[in-house]
Amino acid sequence: MASGPRSPYKTNWNKYEDAMNDVVQKEVCRVFLWLYQGLPKYVGDYLDEIPKRRRGLNKDEKNTLSLRKPPTSMDITLLYRLLQLVCNLPSADDPAWTDPIDPHCLEHTLYLIKEERNKLSHEGHTQEARQMSDQQLDQKLNGLRSLCGNLLVEAARRCGRLDKEIVELNDKMEASLQEIRGITSDKFVMMAKEELLKTAQTKMMDEWYQQPLLEYRGRSVALDDLLLWRTPDDAAPAFILITGEAGIGKSSLCR
Repeated sequence: MASGPRSPYKTNWNKYEDAMNDVVQKEVCRVFLWLYQGLPKYVGDYLDEIPKRRRGLNKDEKNTLSLRKPPTSMDITLLYRLLQLVCNLPSADDPAWTDPIDPHCLEHTLYLIKEERNKLSHEGHTQEARQMSDQQLDQKLNGLRSLCGNLLVEAARRCGRLDKEIVELNDKMEASLQEIRGITSDKFVMMAKEELLKTAQTKMMDEWYQQPLLEYRGRSVALDDLLLWRTPDDAAPAFILITGEAGIGKSSLCR
């Protein structure tokens, strides 16, 4: 389900979680609403009219339906099950989901998204997740971008949506992922150095430039490590205090 407002202090794994829970969930929900066969009835009510259709749902999923929560707040795993049950798609045991002839078909794309969602749930507390690099995050987000793009195209074919609409939706999806991605630590360092060097050159004091250091408990943290640095409990710092002489570029660095 969609998460709340994003904190500016995010690890790369947190950003990946946001991408899955905000952006990918939204696109899976969109496809569900396009294909849902039970309108105008609530999906839980429609499901009850079909014998044994709640079989296979876990306790939390059944509770979500009992509380009549809207599809927009449902987790990807529940939406995946509902797509199999009430959207005129093949049954869960059909090979189209897990071993299709066409690996780009709608069913298999949904399956791959659901599998990525499950991996996220299981791997979130590992050391590897907490130390996800910029490159690893880019690979993850590119994978989600590809899956969501294919999801929209394949679902549009089933629903007769206009190409123009799909292009616009895809552009919005990619923009949302880029917003979550934000600026990389490498790019931050590069921009900061460029700004500081520009200030030094303007003052004709090239020899004056020194890479700033963050002092924490008597220990120096280089600019290159500024966004990678973590507190002893592995959290991003709540704030970073940068001090120095007037004109050194502190405000530009913060911007």
